[in-house]
Amino acid sequence: MSANKERAICIRLVSRALAAGYSVSVFDGEEFLLVDSRNKTAILAAMFSTDYDALTFRDATGRKIGVVALIYGNGEDVISDYSDNEATCKLVESVNV
Repeated sequence: MSANKERAICIRLVSRALAAGYSVSVFDGEEFLLVDSRNKTAILAAMFSTDYDALTFRDATGRKIGVVALIYGNGEDVISDYSDNEATCKLVESVNV
């Protein structure tokens, strides 16, 4: 699977989160590059700078919804782990399609 396919999966994930009203923080394994953003362009610009990103999702009240770990280079398994709760599972379901 190409890097473009991985990117498409990640874009769908971010789009779903924003459509659900969540903000997104991007952690590259060392630091947060972006915190609580609802700007899709800014979120995607902060991603893909290393081989790993963790996206943290928060609702409009600031309550943490969950985290999704992305490992680039894993192809269709780019989403390598995520919080096991209803809201986060709903975000990641079928984004690999």
